[in-house]
Amino acid sequence: MGVFGVFEAVDYKQWFALAEFVDNSIQSALDLWERHNLAAPVHVTIQTSSGSDGKIIVKDDAGGIPLARFASAFEVGTPPPDASGLSVYGIGMKSAAAWFAGRVQITTTAFGEEVERTVEYNFPDIVNKGLQDLEVTEVRVPAEDHGTRIVLSDLRNPIRTKTHGKVRDHLRSIYRHFIRNGSLILTYDGETLQYEEPEVLRAPFYRSGVDAVEWRKELDFVLSSGERVTGFAAVRKIGRANGAGFSLFRRNRVITGLEDDPWRPTEIFGQGNSFRSQRVFGELHLDDVKVTYSKNGFVWQASEEELVEQLRQHLDSEPLPLLKQAEGYRAREVTPQQRQAAVKALGSMGPALEKAVKHELPERLKAPVQPAPKLTPLVPATNNARIDGLAAEQVLTTSVDGTTWEIVLRLVDRGDDWISLKDIPATTAPSPKRLIVEISLNHQFMRNFGERDAVESEAVLRVAAGIGLTAVTAREAGVDGPMYMLDQLNRLMSGSLGRR
Repeated sequence: MGVFGVFEAVDYKQWFALAEFVDNSIQSALDLWERHNLAAPVHVTIQTSSGSDGKIIVKDDAGGIPLARFASAFEVGTPPPDASGLSVYGIGMKSAAAWFAGRVQITTTAFGEEVERTVEYNFPDIVNKGLQDLEVTEVRVPAEDHGTRIVLSDLRNPIRTKTHGKVRDHLRSIYRHFIRNGSLILTYDGETLQYEEPEVLRAPFYRSGVDAVEWRKELDFVLSSGERVTGFAAVRKIGRANGAGFSLFRRNRVITGLEDDPWRPTEIFGQGNSFRSQRVFGELHLDDVKVTYSKNGFVWQASEEELVEQLRQHLDSEPLPLLKQAEGYRAREVTPQQRQAAVKALGSMGPALEKAVKHELPERLKAPVQPAPKLTPLVPATNNARIDGLAAEQVLTTSVDGTTWEIVLRLVDRGDDWISLKDIPATTAPSPKRLIVEISLNHQFMRNFGERDAVESEAVLRVAAGIGLTAVTAREAGVDGPMYMLDQLNRLMSGSLGRR
């Protein structure tokens, strides 16, 4: 019986622990419907209270625990007669109860039995005294009564105030299949949980621009181990990092791949915050793969690598190459979220813009026009030379009117200017022409606006690179003053516009 002490140390999350009780309720209802040809939804309510006498109460109107299954249902590690359903190892309810609480009372009435039975676990007593038997109390009830009520008290791992929202969201996600088809009415602290389906993109293939289609496909394939994989994959209409990726199911219940921890193998989604990692989502049903006893992950043998490879091939197969579309498609309509973010950003930059216009711009306008700064010639670096402060660089080559250009985009963590242009003398004249566009990561504008995440950094760097290359093309076209404009931009970005 000391195993109940071990259950206290299981690495549960509150939603996965609660799911053990909901699993039992759903499986009890499924068994009842099959035995008696019934088709009514099962109602499961979860009620929580806080404080020193806080409790968690889980109640259902399912089939209850029949007398024939009563003894084995309360034994640790005795699997149900049919382990192909939601109940697998005969451990989940007991381990979750011992993790949550020091005391658990279970009251149940089986369908068709006019007896209500109550069992109470006092886990400290069971462990300390090595108790092998639990007392069962019985009372007579009407024949039409059926269901189970579980009361968890002396809570060891209560659900904190800030966690309730996450518990709701994860439970509605875990049981989305049963909520969708109406077989489960799940209520948490008075709120009936509903699952909101992501909106699927309907658009032409980004390369063709014609014939809008829905970017969703059904999946059905078999691994070499004999494990069958079914489900669907799709492209979200609105990209979002939290919510993309795959959810993996067993027996219509999510095992892994919740919104804040999606299943996104890099072989499919790439590294970092790629477009496909924000748009591709789906559901995979793996009914033949073993799960951990806490049912928060799969026990993979050698099949996960094959699953990833087959899935990648199916996702990008014609006529709906989902990965290509997710990576290449760009929405042309401004979303409400984008509009809201832009309005908020404009409001945030208002004071800085006002200061720049009222104070710094007049100084720039009154200042005498200075000669345009000239590019600093650099001695070509040898292959072994170390460039001071270099973070990264990319060398690009192009040809214009028979002249070869070599453009070096360089990120450095030094320098007073945000953007600098520097000529590299050609080893032979007149071609190639060499130029460095240098962007200072240590500039206050980059520190304040380009370091929070990869998308933000990329946006700022693209603008900087575009400005630098525009100055180059303007200079070569004979436009007056491009270097002067770049100099004034650097001065402004070192002032109010570069500060938060």
